[in-house]
Parts: sequence; structure tokens; C-alpha cells
Amino acid sequence: MAVALGRRGGLKGGPARAAALSPEERSRQAREAVDQRWRNRRLGVFMSLLKAQKLLAKARIARS
Repeated sequence: MAVALGRRGGLKGGPARAAALSPEERSRQAREAVDQRWRNRRLGVFMSLLKAQKLLAKARIARS
């Protein structure tokens, strides 16, 4: 029951919040969201490369 009520409130909240914002503010927030998604993606790629380097270093140590 509580989950259903929370979901119902959430479904109403997003559109109500968007309607309360000016077009400029909505645009600014959307731009910030896109920037953050790209930052997270770049960070994920960097972390993957870092993990690969660590694995290679361990493999080199194990062979020697």
C-alpha cells in the first residue's frame, strides 16, 4: 500500500516540479544532467583502464 501511494505521489511530482520551473531553469537543469552523465561515463572508462593496468602489473610481477 505504501509503495503504491509513494509511486502515485512520485508520478505527480515530476510534472508538477517541471511546470513550476521557468523554461530557462528547466534548460539549465537538463544541461547539467547531460554534463553529469558524460562525466560519469568518462570516469567509468578511466576506472576500467586503471583496473586493467593494475591487472597487467600483477601479471608481470607473477611472471618474474
